[in-house]
Amino acid sequence: MKCPQCGFDNPDGFVFCGKCGARLEAPARPDRQTTIRQLKEAGDNAKHNADLVTALDRYDEALARLDSIISASDATLQVQLLKQRFDLLAERWPLWGEAGRPDRVEPDLQDMLVLARRCGDGARLSKALTLLAHFYLDRRRYDSARPLLEEVASLLHTQNDWAGEATALADLARANWRVGRFDTVAEAFQRAHELRRRASDPIGLARSYFDLGLLYRDGLSQAVHAVAHFEKSIEYARHSADGELEAHALIELSISWTRLGDHARATTALDQAQAQTADALASVRLFIARADTLRETGSPDAAEAAERAVILSSERAQPDLEWSALLARAAVHQARGEWQAALAPIERMQQLERTGGLHAYGAIWSHSLLAHSQLHTGQSDRAMAASLHASNALQNHGSTGVPIPQTILWTHFKVLNAVNDPSAFHYLRQARETMLTQANTINDGALRARFLRDVAINRAIGDDWANRHA
Repeated sequence: MKCPQCGFDNPDGFVFCGKCGARLEAPARPDRQTTIRQLKEAGDNAKHNADLVTALDRYDEALARLDSIISASDATLQVQLLKQRFDLLAERWPLWGEAGRPDRVEPDLQDMLVLARRCGDGARLSKALTLLAHFYLDRRRYDSARPLLEEVASLLHTQNDWAGEATALADLARANWRVGRFDTVAEAFQRAHELRRRASDPIGLARSYFDLGLLYRDGLSQAVHAVAHFEKSIEYARHSADGELEAHALIELSISWTRLGDHARATTALDQAQAQTADALASVRLFIARADTLRETGSPDAAEAAERAVILSSERAQPDLEWSALLARAAVHQARGEWQAALAPIERMQQLERTGGLHAYGAIWSHSLLAHSQLHTGQSDRAMAASLHASNALQNHGSTGVPIPQTILWTHFKVLNAVNDPSAFHYLRQARETMLTQANTINDGALRARFLRDVAINRAIGDDWANRHA
């Protein structure tokens, strides 16, 4: 220690200068909280400069020092320290993935949830629940995400956070739909929509109209109501200058028009979407939708569109997207009578299903497609097994929540009819009743006629019914 009077360098621990006798004062050292704050600031700066190694080191040091004082603190101070630890973890966890350590993300998020519960902080608790739920959703771990989403929706309800609660409810609806719990889906989507209306949230309303469009078309088989909701989604997305959402809504609108048999309007919506589609996800969906429309009109260009969708989706490494593209390709092959060629995309669809996390209705559809191809390639026993799997799964799941359920019922009729099974007519009748129930939701007579005449599956059901009663 340097003497303030004479400048003599004294050994550490001296109270008085060994040369002049003046009293020595040790230089002030920063307290632990100051050190922790400085370490966090250093970590934040390194993070801002994309220096991940330094940022992680500084956060680790700050957390170690913080842990050393938490257990020795009284209850009041401990709550503040727990909040401080939460905030450090909130800065650190996103870095693990970028640093090549994705295995460290979940422990940090779980630790944040524990800390938020211990300190009783509602805002931090809702943040921790949401982050961990989205972590599970991204990894298709829906059973892990669902209870967290239920809790955060309830918590945000008590905080009057309408927009946040709506987002949690919509995420919960999608997760439940995935695992086949469709009974709660419609209510959750509707509740989310009401909350966004109350919050006067234009972009939130654009999203909820989009969700409701999918609900009506793929969940409730009411494509005409889906059209109205996708059109509202487009309107709100334009108002909010969200071009990406507008493009996605236009694509889904085109699929809805195709399901109704109005191929001209479907093509118009696709052309509008193509003019503003920029992201890769929308591009794949665009090719899938175009393949479906071209297939329904018998165009030879359907195969090229479906193949393009498969190539692009395989580059995205998104199983759901690839599954949908493969479905489009298999459907095109079957529409062209290329039954053997359809087997390869169907096999790949089932491989994706075995990885888990896809919609519960996926296996219903792939087994039905498989049965149809096997029936036409002389594999009647295998066709029967696959068709039974699909029809039994449809019965267990229920027709709601499954897109175009009459397709599965009609395919089972065709398989049973091929072996002269007397129960075949029962499934044809079910398919026709399902189709007519959908037709009865369409008030426009001309559009209803297109639905029955210009949609391939509905036309096939009608023809078989007429032949049966000829």
